[in-house]
Amino acid sequence: MYDRFLNKYPYCYGFWKKYADMERRHQHFSDALNVWERGISAIPLSIDLWLGFLSFMRELAPQSDRGIEKLRELYERALSIAGYEFHSDRLWQDYIAWEEAQGEWHRVGEIYDRLLRIPTALYKSHMERYEAIVNMCNPYDLISEEEFNDIFDIVKRKCNVGVDQIIINETISKSVGCAGVSEESNFIPVLRKKVHPEVMPLFQAEIISRRYRWHKDTEAMVAARLPFEEQIKRPYFHVKPLETEQLKNWRMYLDFEIVEGDEARIAVLFERCLIACALYDQFWTKFARWTRKHRGSEEARAVYRRARQHIPGNVRLALAYSAFEESLGITCGAGIKCDVLASRYELEQSRICPRNGSVKVI
Repeated sequence: MYDRFLNKYPYCYGFWKKYADMERRHQHFSDALNVWERGISAIPLSIDLWLGFLSFMRELAPQSDRGIEKLRELYERALSIAGYEFHSDRLWQDYIAWEEAQGEWHRVGEIYDRLLRIPTALYKSHMERYEAIVNMCNPYDLISEEEFNDIFDIVKRKCNVGVDQIIINETISKSVGCAGVSEESNFIPVLRKKVHPEVMPLFQAEIISRRYRWHKDTEAMVAARLPFEEQIKRPYFHVKPLETEQLKNWRMYLDFEIVEGDEARIAVLFERCLIACALYDQFWTKFARWTRKHRGSEEARAVYRRARQHIPGNVRLALAYSAFEESLGITCGAGIKCDVLASRYELEQSRICPRNGSVKVI
């Protein structure tokens, strides 16, 4: 039942989750994992789907060889795919909370250093949370050693504490988190640097000041995108037609991002658009043409094939796909297909739906 429905409507993320949960309830963990992977492949920008997948993997991590490493790899994979989504905040926060629970403050700092430069809906709260972490952590645990030494060079010129007293070396025990190792063996001695209490505010202020410069740039990026974001009323997939103004907003938003020129952001916005506009050939064709120009013919072909799964009866899409193949010199059957589809297009003009180019296939 699920397979048949999801083959037709792969953007219905809630059904992927129900499918995976059903397999898990029956203790079919391998099948559940397969469903999660299929779901992520079908709708890679679904934050809800990623969070469900990560929750499932967290359950398995304690029993899995290299469980912590595998889970961290999955978080990184999720961010590499969906981290630029404007509403990806919950995914970032979930990763940060998990690393905090591991006591990996250096990794927490690295994640924030990426997040603070990405325009997301909750960008302000991320800066506030980071500032709170800086004010409660040892700077050496949070930032890179290179930056730590750089700030040290700045701070030592501003404080009245002797240079040899600003930094104190200390040895702490750190968990290595290895499965199958005795609890006593899970800890190893680690040398770290501790900042003198009188100098700490100067260190913290410098760290925060640097991030605020990023934050201001991010604020400008959010402000430029917010007029488009506020006009998106239905970001999820539905078979009902979208209002004309919604389609116009998506076109304008895509054109804006294309002019901005960041390839990763452009690709993510196209993917977001196609979730809401999956039944509109104009967006698939626009994405395929952009993909061909920037990522090559093979990836453009993959876009056309995905489009045919979502709107198999769309004449204009079929014609565009055939023209694409012919432009590459692949003429076997393409010309015939074009002739047949063009004839059908002329015969069924009266049946064209408002959804540009879609026809009711009999």
